[in-house]
Amino acid sequence: MLTLTNNDGGGTLAIAPAVEWFVSRVSEVSDGHLTVRFEPGEWATDGREVGAVAAGKADLGWVGTRAFDLLDVDTLRALHAPLLIDSYALQAAVLADPASAQALSAIEVLGVEPLALLGDHLMFPASAQGPLRSPADWDEAGMWLLESEAYADAVRALGATPLHTFATGGDIRLMLQTGEADGLVSMWNYYTLGADYQHAPYTVPNVVFGPRTLALFANPASLATLSDDERAWLAEAAADATRWSVAHVAERDAGYTADACAHGASIAWASDAELAGLRELAEPLYARLAGDPLTAPLYASIDRLAAVIEPESPLVVPDGCAFDDSAPGNHAAEPLLGPGPPGDFPVGRYRYSVAASDVVRGQEVLALGDPIDFTVTWTIGAGEWQLVARPDDGHQASVTCRGWFAVDADRVQFTLQLEPEVGHCLPLDWSARWQVDASGAITWLGPVPGVLTPHFRDAVWHRID
Repeated sequence: MLTLTNNDGGGTLAIAPAVEWFVSRVSEVSDGHLTVRFEPGEWATDGREVGAVAAGKADLGWVGTRAFDLLDVDTLRALHAPLLIDSYALQAAVLADPASAQALSAIEVLGVEPLALLGDHLMFPASAQGPLRSPADWDEAGMWLLESEAYADAVRALGATPLHTFATGGDIRLMLQTGEADGLVSMWNYYTLGADYQHAPYTVPNVVFGPRTLALFANPASLATLSDDERAWLAEAAADATRWSVAHVAERDAGYTADACAHGASIAWASDAELAGLRELAEPLYARLAGDPLTAPLYASIDRLAAVIEPESPLVVPDGCAFDDSAPGNHAAEPLLGPGPPGDFPVGRYRYSVAASDVVRGQEVLALGDPIDFTVTWTIGAGEWQLVARPDDGHQASVTCRGWFAVDADRVQFTLQLEPEVGHCLPLDWSARWQVDASGAITWLGPVPGVLTPHFRDAVWHRID
């Protein structure tokens, strides 16, 4: 058995479907003779899983390619230039080109053996006050994104300022509420599962910041212990994972988009003229990529393929979700600022269990940690609530977060009280309708953010006192 690690996936492979498929494929091609077990590391977004694999703390690892420039490997930076890889079709062609494999081979200097470059979702801007479509919209906008010089260069190229939570402190949701940030660079699965539509409802999917490509890599000493057959199985599964990733990555976008639109997201499109203006701003960055011997081969491959690859059809916007310039409206959620009226809600303590099999269902991923069985206790009273999620394995720490609620007839609005030491425990603000059965248990009705389905629509809250 081989171990696989990662630090920025929130303890689950659900946000990296191609990696999850690779794990399954290893077992399949080897007829069960070779298996991979996922062992996530502590949360971090600085690429430290590469060092962990190089040091032999795990046999295999995966990380977003944006992290390699933090480790002084720049050959993959062209993947993340703005408006360069702007379609899934182009991503597929780029990853199939030998220049991509050559660029990935540079990570060998970090003490790991590259296995595969995997496709993933396309990234785009989401913002708080209006869509970021034109150069004027981007001018001096503060944009949050994960650490990466390539990401930061992309934002700077369009005239905006890159912001990183770990560098600046604070929570991006609060930063957007207070005006410390204007938007973030995201993709449909992260945007929807994190309920980012609540604080950055305006999206522009055709201002593409490239794909969130992923790299699979191995510890060379671990590979050396494998038989010829085992190494062949691993290589076959890795190559298959690349092909699978680009063929299937876009399949869930429609579902994620529908969920985001149901909760207030608004989709705008940059015009051809606006896109041309943004690309003109990016030209100096393109020139640097083309002129640097480390980045030039991959940049030239992308540029060549972009001239001949036809993009896929644009995303179909759900009814009522298209941004209307004549009536832009105010899509931002209005969270509670303190305890609200409890109404007739039966205050007290409630408990339910969530099984690992319920944590990931379709497109819904739990925001409270690793995919294991756990018990959740809510304390509801006097317009305030507290949640304690206790993992049933007895090893991991419990998660506690709190906030306010307000009741209007059979509808309860919940707001998370943001606390730096807690992090992303739950969405910022949501509501659901409730009813009580004869035993005093509460069931929940109506739409809630998809990430909360295991806690509301799927859960029955049993009163314990």
